[in-house]
Amino acid sequence: MRLPRYPFARRRKPSSAPLTLGQRNIYVFPNRWGWSFAGLILLFLLVATNYNNNLSFLLAFLLAAMALISAVHGQRNLAGLVLKPGKAGAAFLGEELPFTLLLGDSRQRPRFALQIGFKEGVSKNCRCRQAMTPWC
Repeated sequence: MRLPRYPFARRRKPSSAPLTLGQRNIYVFPNRWGWSFAGLILLFLLVATNYNNNLSFLLAFLLAAMALISAVHGQRNLAGLVLKPGKAGAAFLGEELPFTLLLGDSRQRPRFALQIGFKEGVSKNCRCRQAMTPWC
């Protein structure tokens, strides 16, 4: 059995349906591009320190602030969404299984650029309304 990558994920219990996304179950982690962006910011800071250039400091801290703000806005965009499983179709082993995922909004505010994806590359865009709407 392989342990989860992050230690706080080991103590989690399975949640019951419907699942309301909140601060305790939304995690924003950088991917490969995020880590390279963080490396670029550190490079800017190193250059700014070496040459004592205040405009480079300004650029580095501005980019870091924009990255932090985009992570906070991404978390706020997902907070308050309600996910509920719908009906699943019938399938045999090796076939695709059609299922419905109901998506709702508990805070009644507009959501932007919501997308669900799976490892095989199947993804679906969504517009969230107040009521539970079928999504997939």
